[in-house]
Amino acid sequence: IGLASLLSSCESKDLKSSVDTNSTYFDIPLYFGEQISALQKRNPLVLKTVYTNQVSEEKELNIGDWNIELSSFLTVDLNKPAYKGYIIKDSIGNVVNYKITDDKAEVSKVTITYDNNIPSQIEIAKQIKNFLYRTDETLIYQPNKMYSIKKSQKVIILGTNDYEIKGEIK
Repeated sequence: IGLASLLSSCESKDLKSSVDTNSTYFDIPLYFGEQISALQKRNPLVLKTVYTNQVSEEKELNIGDWNIELSSFLTVDLNKPAYKGYIIKDSIGNVVNYKITDDKAEVSKVTITYDNNIPSQIEIAKQIKNFLYRTDETLIYQPNKMYSIKKSQKVIILGTNDYEIKGEIK
C-alpha cells in the first residue's frame, strides 16, 4: 500500500509539472537593457524623424539617454505573471511569434526575426482600449540599424491622432 501511494504521488507530481510548465520566453527587458548599454557607450549619430498627423520633422543628433528613447520597448515583458497561460508561441523558419490571447493585455503580439540565432528585428503590437479611447501602437527595432514607434489614438469627440518616431542609427 505504501509503495502504491508513493508511486501514485510521484505520478501526479510528474503529470502536474508537465501540464503546469513555467516557460520562460524571450527576455525583452534584458535584451533592450543590453542594447541600451551598447548604444550609450557607442553614442551613434541618429537621423530622427518625427511624424505627427502627416507633418514631419527630421534631425540628425546623438541621443542623450537611450533609456528614455527606447522606454516603450523596455516596458514589454512576456514573462509577466499576468501573461501566464495566455501566450501562444509559434515558430516558422527564423521567425518566432508570441501571441497574447488575453483581451485585457496591453501587448497583443511580439514577433522576433532571427539571423544566425541573433535577433535581427523585434516587432511589438500593443493595444489599449476602453469606452473613451483606443490606442494602437507598433514598435519595431533592428539592432544598430533603426527603431520605430508608431501610435494611432482614437478618442471619442477629439478624433484620431497619429504619430511616429523613427530613428535611423548611423
